[in-house]
Amino acid sequence: MTELPAEDAGPFFRTIWLMSTKLKKTFDCDYVSLLIRGTRVPHLHAHLIPKIKGADNIFDKILDLHHYLQVHQKGEASFAELEKIAQKIKETK
Repeated sequence: MTELPAEDAGPFFRTIWLMSTKLKKTFDCDYVSLLIRGTRVPHLHAHLIPKIKGADNIFDKILDLHHYLQVHQKGEASFAELEKIAQKIKETK
């Protein structure tokens, strides 16, 4: 994502929006999840995963597991630590 030229970000996300809208209408789904990857190949991938009503998909199961791990993790960051991280992000140019 960080290697995507700024001038290409708008067209990239517009295409994602257009395709998501078409998928939602075509499949009459609850929503369309977006996963952006580019780790195994030297270009960016946008995966659009329709959440079909009444059907499970692997992406939702992975997100459910991620949520479970977040809720049940030990050693949660303190508010002060989160504030330090937020400040570092704000100061990064």
